[in-house]
Amino acid sequence: GAQRTFTKLVGIDPRSLIYKQNLGTAAAHNQDYDVAVENWREVLKGDPKNSKLRLEIANAQWEMGDFDAAYANFKIVAAQDKKNPNA
Repeated sequence: GAQRTFTKLVGIDPRSLIYKQNLGTAAAHNQDYDVAVENWREVLKGDPKNSKLRLEIANAQWEMGDFDAAYANFKIVAAQDKKNPNA
């Protein structure tokens, strides 16, 4: 599926943030949250104010039971995006 395809694409071009973001999304869809968070963190390094992506990371961390990390990211989103009702 999509996760396999984007894993191959990241292998071909490991610097591509688009491939990593899409791999994270596909992995999260498959409930493979470790892979999702790992790839999304790489993307976030290049765009630390991306509150939408940080919220995705927080949600995945919550699903993994990493509540402290999720809470920390929810707080950052709330500070960055005061209009976001999901933060």
